[in-house]
Amino acid sequence: MKRLFFTLFLTGSLMGKAGAQEAPAVVEPLQTGAAQFLTLPTDARSAAMGGTGVALSGSVQAVFHNAATVFGADREAGISYTYAPWMRDFTSGYQWHTAGGYYRLNSRHAVVGGFRYLGCPSLTDNRKQKVKPRDWSVEAGYAYQILEGFSVSATARYVYSSLGELNGSNGASTAAFDLGLFYHHDFPGEIDTGGWSVGIQAANFGPQLSYKSGKESLPALVKAGGAVECPFRLIHRISLTADVSCRVQPSDVRAVSVSAGAEYSCLDVLFLRGGYHYGDDQKADNSYATLGAGLSVYGAQLDFSWLLAGKDCAFRNTWWLSAGYSF
Repeated sequence: MKRLFFTLFLTGSLMGKAGAQEAPAVVEPLQTGAAQFLTLPTDARSAAMGGTGVALSGSVQAVFHNAATVFGADREAGISYTYAPWMRDFTSGYQWHTAGGYYRLNSRHAVVGGFRYLGCPSLTDNRKQKVKPRDWSVEAGYAYQILEGFSVSATARYVYSSLGELNGSNGASTAAFDLGLFYHHDFPGEIDTGGWSVGIQAANFGPQLSYKSGKESLPALVKAGGAVECPFRLIHRISLTADVSCRVQPSDVRAVSVSAGAEYSCLDVLFLRGGYHYGDDQKADNSYATLGAGLSVYGAQLDFSWLLAGKDCAFRNTWWLSAGYSF
């Protein structure tokens, strides 16, 4: 039943309803909704910093965190791909892929795009048939800098969720939308003195996914966060960031979580990172710590992160590997 619970977290409560018949003595699981893959960390840098990102500038995959932050990046454009063998200590077969990028058309206009895919292992439904669920989304957005340091964004997303014809259920699709705000202010000084940022994101708001067996809500949430960058001794820099997230849908799992992270960089070439995510495990949100490192040379970026958690966390020891290029 433990396996069923975490499969439910990833692919929606329809699976939980099917599996509950196999163990009727177990309490009905939480109605976590569908398309929970939209809540998973999408890249190694963000994952290494506890899953933060709503106020963190310089993310190539800003489309997933807060598209308005693209105006805080040093380069005009970038692309990135990430792979993670999700929940590898719990069971094999979960494959997590993401790709994202941005392009600043000029000082005020930018476009972003992204793709996410979660492949799941084969499961057995009530009819003893093998099924293979999968979820994916494709998204595109626009960011606009209203004033120097202040920008807004809007993102549209097509979401598809297939339960692999579980108990005769067909796949379902819907549209979802994000809105973002970002403000960055430099510390006073004639050279690079760092600065502070704040950001807000409302994500995954849209119609329910309609399966053959019923409708399921998307994991809608609102995030607010802040970040501060502090250079010292010319070649070193420390960035600190924190996010507070309020999950507003589905109603059964409404909860608040907190993420915090730190990043040290030397010459903007070598990066060391760490973070922590605090969640309510009674609302299908585990707490965990993260570590990571990165290397950037002539615009090419390679990042790695590792998740540390207790035995009760199904995705402990998951790792992310991201490769990207900015220009």
